[in-house]
Amino acid sequence: MLVVAERLAADEGVTVDWCESPAEATNLPSAAFDSVVAGQSWHWFDGEAAIAEARRILAPPAGWPSVDSTGYRCPTPSRG
Repeated sequence: MLVVAERLAADEGVTVDWCESPAEATNLPSAAFDSVVAGQSWHWFDGEAAIAEARRILAPPAGWPSVDSTGYRCPTPSRG
């Protein structure tokens, strides 16, 4: 899947740093992102661990839009 994404990005002249990792342990830098988006995948995650990881990598103030076609309502991590 990443190979196809790389090709599509290159075709559009877009530079992207790609990585593959589980939602629960991304190894991405802390407080480095404005949002986390999970499309049609939340039901595969360990919810508590994925929320903890989202909190770790999100920079305040940050939101977490999520879409899941299974109808699962995804919790929104709060920084509180």
